[in-house]
Amino acid sequence: MGNTAEVVKANLKKYGNDTSRLIDIIRDVQSELGSVSDEAVGLIADGAGLSRVDVEGVVSFYHFFSKKPVGKYAVYLNNSAVSVMMGCGA
Repeated sequence: MGNTAEVVKANLKKYGNDTSRLIDIIRDVQSELGSVSDEAVGLIADGAGLSRVDVEGVVSFYHFFSKKPVGKYAVYLNNSAVSVMMGCGA
């Protein structure tokens, strides 16, 4: 695990600063750092040529991204139509 700037830079390079790969970049940054901090959001935005709001919007929209460190495993429960059809009530 490197520092935030190194991790972000490496992942931007890995995906060629391609903004269509933003979710992949954020996912890999979170995987390596344990979360997507405000610092990481800013560095990703700067490196990809996006606004902070664009990156923050992706981080806050998807439930699997976290601004704070989380545990090794995450359990997500929901009662969506698909979950109900697949037996979540049981």
